[in-house]
Amino acid sequence: MRKRKTLDRLIIILIFVIAVATVGVLFTRLKTDQITSVIEAGQPINMLIMVHDGGELIFSDLLLYDSNTGKGALFDIPGYMGSIISKLKKMDRIDILFDFSDPSVYSQKIAGILKVEIPYYISMDIKDFKNIIDLFNGIKIFIANPVESLNPDNPVLLPSGNLVLDGFKTIAYMEYNDGSLSDVEHISRRQKILQSLFTQFDINSKFLKNKEFATYFKSYIDTNLKKDAFLSFFGIFTKLDTERIVFQRVLGTSRLVDEKNLLFPHYEGNLLRETVQQTIVSLANTEVISADELNITMDILNGTGQTGLANRTAQVFKSFGYDISRIANFDDNVLENTVIVSRNGDRTTAEKVAEIILCNEISYDPEKYFDKTMTTVLNNSEIIIILGKDFDGRYCKN
Repeated sequence: MRKRKTLDRLIIILIFVIAVATVGVLFTRLKTDQITSVIEAGQPINMLIMVHDGGELIFSDLLLYDSNTGKGALFDIPGYMGSIISKLKKMDRIDILFDFSDPSVYSQKIAGILKVEIPYYISMDIKDFKNIIDLFNGIKIFIANPVESLNPDNPVLLPSGNLVLDGFKTIAYMEYNDGSLSDVEHISRRQKILQSLFTQFDINSKFLKNKEFATYFKSYIDTNLKKDAFLSFFGIFTKLDTERIVFQRVLGTSRLVDEKNLLFPHYEGNLLRETVQQTIVSLANTEVISADELNITMDILNGTGQTGLANRTAQVFKSFGYDISRIANFDDNVLENTVIVSRNGDRTTAEKVAEIILCNEISYDPEKYFDKTMTTVLNNSEIIIILGKDFDGRYCKN
């Protein structure tokens, strides 16, 4: 009988200990903010950053961050990208959905287009964006050519070279376009400004740990993050490799729809979604990428007789970060099967390129396709892609 009572007591004590432990775990989880929980779980953080002017969207960039590797990417999301807008029952610009009082609808639309979760967003007016830059002592930026704005209300003159710009000059530099700046250069300029601002977050991280400063900083920003999560989010910039942030943009074709210029991503958006997923996989890769891998250049030659195929294929590889040196026709007869020609014998690189278009044929003998004279004038690219009749514009069919 005594043994039975002792056993019962032990069971009661065990149940009590388990209950206390469970309550402790639940309490700890409740105290842990959403961003910290994501980081502790080793999950990626996807954050949409939006800047508007009086409610009109100026730009939006998707920040992709891998908490395990510290790698990040910025994906420019053009507001004039075309998509079906359900509430209007027609095709229109996606930024028509932007509402500065509730950016979640616009954020969810982008998530649907990209087929990726975007649980967090940050939105700010252009004036607040300027104030934030000043709050962190300006940004360092390299300006290749002098910028001279003759606007009588806001005249700006910026020399070339490495400069530290305050908020006012940063906005002037971001918006300045004398007509010679391409869309690609304009996007790159904005993304480099964000990159430099991220660096300032890291340099001044000690201030973000100060609750009074953090509260003041948060007053400039509209976000769906609670205060603790907000502080945790800006803590990631101490780990983010800001110097090697990947810049991406949407590649597509512009068309007029209802007198509006809309951008339609290539291949009905499939290339865009592939690029996002490829970027996420790349950020999660713990291997150190060498400088040589980051500077792979290639030639794309059209061996099909189909007009424009090499140009469209170049867009595919550009979206994966490759530098295209030359686009031309293949001089010999029409090729039946696509081939990846490696000039330096690098099997790893050749196989990665082949995988993108599902090409089964790789050659490490350039002279099989080009005579010795020709191989010396191919821009010294490491990879030459010769498109064959088996290539359907995205993949090799055989």
